[in-house]
Amino acid sequence: MREDTHKGPAEVGVAGTGPGSELVQTHPPLRGPLQGGDLRLFSAMLRDPILGGVPRQPRGTGGVGSRRVPGLAPAGAGGFTLIEALVALLMLTVGILVLLTGASRCLAVMQAAKNYQTAQWVIGQGEAEYPLAYSNDVKELEVDPAVTYLEHFKFQRSVEEDEDKDGLYVVRTKVSWSEKGSESYEELVRYIYEPKKKE
Repeated sequence: MREDTHKGPAEVGVAGTGPGSELVQTHPPLRGPLQGGDLRLFSAMLRDPILGGVPRQPRGTGGVGSRRVPGLAPAGAGGFTLIEALVALLMLTVGILVLLTGASRCLAVMQAAKNYQTAQWVIGQGEAEYPLAYSNDVKELEVDPAVTYLEHFKFQRSVEEDEDKDGLYVVRTKVSWSEKGSESYEELVRYIYEPKKKE
């Protein structure tokens, strides 16, 4: 006659899911040595959360049986992948280039407008200092060599006879300045009539 190897309730200690917790399973006494079917049932009870066992964690979340590759974050963890980081960097670079291009064009337009207004002021200043007054000789209305205003704006006036030679003269008032390595200018063209002298 066999004797019972387990006379009281069997207590099986299994690590709980929370920190510092301990899950204690109490099963009815097992009579006689454990058979193969009893072992499978006992193992299933430990794995099945419905029967009070430890729940199995899915792979990739750090549970039993999961494998982690060194240097890589587990699946479901926060953060960007390498492809996402490169795409974000590319979009940021394109945005910065577009902003810089737009800003440089705006500055160029503002500088061109400033130079135009300054050229108009220089024309007015030159006309005040060298007015188109009546003279016996229209050649005296010329301003040559050029007069410099504001360091790099040059005022100049030339008088040329018209092609028809009917007493009309072309007066060209020109303001020039240097801009980005090239010369820019603003020109005002007028006509002056000088009657022919009687011989």
